[in-house]
Amino acid sequence: MTDRLIVFLNIIIWLVLAFLAYLKYKKTVKDLKKTQEALEESKKVLEVQVRARTQQLREQAENLREENERKTRDLKQRLKELEKFHQVSVGRELKMVELKRKIRKMEVQLRETDLAIKKYAGKSNGSKTKQNKKSNRKS
Repeated sequence: MTDRLIVFLNIIIWLVLAFLAYLKYKKTVKDLKKTQEALEESKKVLEVQVRARTQQLREQAENLREENERKTRDLKQRLKELEKFHQVSVGRELKMVELKRKIRKMEVQLRETDLAIKKYAGKSNGSKTKQNKKSNRKS
């Protein structure tokens, strides 16, 4: 009888252990389902956040593209203005060089004219002086 009792008690122990394992499994499955539901909810929230952030980034990218295009247009306009100013400045400088060359040439011509006038005046004065001496002798 004791052997039967021992076998019976072993069976009872195994049944209790199996029942406890079942309860633990059931709790674990229930916890897993809750965790899975929480994960799915988190996934949905994250997907909404990702879509919102993606939209923000698209808008920012578009704004940056527009700003880049505007700045590029402004820089091209400024470059055209600077090129025009450069052409005008270079043209003015070339004109100044040409005018200075003409001034030097005219100064040389003026000096030569002055010298010629002085020589002519000197010869004229010299011939007048000779004429005055001749007229003085006659008198």
